[in-house]
Amino acid sequence: MEQYKKELNKISVILESFYTAKFTSSKKEYETNQTNKQQIMQLILRIKLDQHLSEAEQQHLVNEALML
Repeated sequence: MEQYKKELNKISVILESFYTAKFTSSKKEYETNQTNKQQIMQLILRIKLDQHLSEAEQQHLVNEALML
């Protein structure tokens, strides 16, 4: 579970940087935003497939990921 929390924190930092960044083009901003969304979706999928986590732990981590 700690691994997922670290990854959530990492994505959170990336998102903070994204929202304060000045992009040179809207295309670059769009691409960066898509990459961030993909990271979150991949994390959620890995959490849901992890059989070592209890259902409550999975739900908690998924909720945290969705709040990003």
